[in-house]
Amino acid sequence: MHAAPTSRLSESGNVIVHDFRRSTAQPAPQVAGDHIAEVSTWFLKRIQAHPSTGHFSGGERTAPADPSGTAAFQIVLKQAAATASDARGSLAPWQARRIAAFIDAEIGTPLKVSQLAGLVRLSASYFQRAFRKTFGVAPHAYVLNRRVAAAQEQMLSSHTPLAQIALDCGFADQAHLCRVFRRATGYSPAHWRRSHLT
Repeated sequence: MHAAPTSRLSESGNVIVHDFRRSTAQPAPQVAGDHIAEVSTWFLKRIQAHPSTGHFSGGERTAPADPSGTAAFQIVLKQAAATASDARGSLAPWQARRIAAFIDAEIGTPLKVSQLAGLVRLSASYFQRAFRKTFGVAPHAYVLNRRVAAAQEQMLSSHTPLAQIALDCGFADQAHLCRVFRRATGYSPAHWRRSHLT
């Protein structure tokens, strides 16, 4: 027999469910993403199994609930839906990490959207939308920003000529580096290098 779930009210008024004594045969599912339907079913069954419970106890205050637990269920479901909505359409954390690491490792080579999308098993069109939602910029803009950052690091850590730095960081030539660098920083590479080495 399962004990009634307990919860408390947070300062913001949200019901925080924190204790379900349950059998190992029916573990609580995680409240996230694609599991909202599973969570809702599980939660309602647990609440409705104890219709005589007039309230959720715990903490300094108690949160009244109707016998079916509908009010508490609605709160949990709404919070789960909000979390899923925020994450929907973004890259998964492992995908974002893999893409960022690959770009930095291959910064000196041409990088195509189709190549990046293939790394995380997505279509190019979906990948571009998910990438922008995750990183806040389009893939091309992100790559250019990382190329500029790599060029800045080389300028400060070596005496390598700008023409070679441009090639090392994936720019077509020094003129390309200068155009992108000035757009990103407001300074030419040579001026930025001098000002940061003195």
